[in-house]
Amino acid sequence: MENELGDYVKLIIALRNRLIHRYLIITPEELWQMASKLILIIIPKFKEWVLDVVKAHEESSSLEEL
Repeated sequence: MENELGDYVKLIIALRNRLIHRYLIITPEELWQMASKLILIIIPKFKEWVLDVVKAHEESSSLEEL
């Protein structure tokens, strides 16, 4: 996983921890901002990463068949 995607995943984990442990303090604006990042940035990057992993696996499997 590339570093940038990993950094965004860490932000989502931090948000999850805040929601669970400090749910009375987090503001709706902060929650919206993080959810927007998840939708607009993280999901496409994660999709691209998964497709790269699948492609690499398919390529290595086809080489093993030779």
